[in-house]
Amino acid sequence: MSPAGSAAEELATAHRAAAATLQTGTPEEVALLVARVEGLLETVGSPDDFDVVNVGLLRARACALTGDTDQAMAIAADTVERAHKLEPGADASRLLVQALLDAGDFRRAAGRLNEAGPPLTEALTLACTELGPADPDTGSAWNSIGMWHRYRGELDEARHAYGQAAQVFGVVGGDDHAGVLHNLASLEHLAGNLEMAEALIRQALALRDPDGPQRAGDLGVLAVVLAESGQYAEAAVAYEEARARILNDHGEESAEFAYLLANEAVLHHRRGDLVRAEAGYAQALRLTETLLGPEHPQTAAVLANSAQLAADRGDQPRAAEQARRAVRILAGRVAPDLPSLRSAHAVLEAVER
Repeated sequence: MSPAGSAAEELATAHRAAAATLQTGTPEEVALLVARVEGLLETVGSPDDFDVVNVGLLRARACALTGDTDQAMAIAADTVERAHKLEPGADASRLLVQALLDAGDFRRAAGRLNEAGPPLTEALTLACTELGPADPDTGSAWNSIGMWHRYRGELDEARHAYGQAAQVFGVVGGDDHAGVLHNLASLEHLAGNLEMAEALIRQALALRDPDGPQRAGDLGVLAVVLAESGQYAEAAVAYEEARARILNDHGEESAEFAYLLANEAVLHHRRGDLVRAEAGYAQALRLTETLLGPEHPQTAAVLANSAQLAADRGDQPRAAEQARRAVRILAGRVAPDLPSLRSAHAVLEAVER
């Protein structure tokens, strides 16, 4: 094998290893492997355009994993531009779909919902026409569109998109199918369909590896559904396991832990333990503002719940301030009937009478 061929093969092997580690490894492990891939790319005299795009995808996902969302979005945008210039064909279409999905998903995760729509819509259209309705990347596109609609509070559109993704992934099962079921469960919880939500998240848990990293998120959804169903003891058990897994995998200064704290605070709130609920909302708000940003929809959701708690405790000024912040973040970005926005409006109406 020629030196160039050997370098290309070494690059491909390193890329496969890094891509696999993205699913299960720590951010530190991923960073080391991605750095190796980037170094190998430089050793290839004239790297193939497809290799450059593949490495771009890897770099963007690694940045997202480590929480560097701004860098992830910048690399994803550059990768989309490069993927658009690839020689047409099935492989080019697949890479472009993946790059567009990353660009849209990272923007949605950052709370930039209006900016996320165009790349996600382009990815879905391209996947359906070029890859086919049963292709896994088409399933991923439907799932990403579903998440985008869910965050915007467009529940019917999200339900349709998730249903399309479930049809694709239901054939093979595994984590992709479990992930869609998780998203559907979260959606039905948001819509108030608690019995359906519980059934869906239990299906997702049944598909997961008991020791897999995604189980913590599933348990978090199960816990909040059980709490809202009045099954407080069972919810507490689910939260305890989810907390242990998240702290072990991500630590206290993580978005995953912030989401868990926000949902645990809801449980304490519903059970009437207002002191613990207030402490939970405060810690969740601090983490959410720091890790996701002060204008992120999840920040608004925590503010809306905290505002309701403040109103319940008779602290009208604080309730009004937090509710106004939530409305300012969400108004014009999400559907008017999104529960967190409705809740914030209700608090404002009550304290301003």
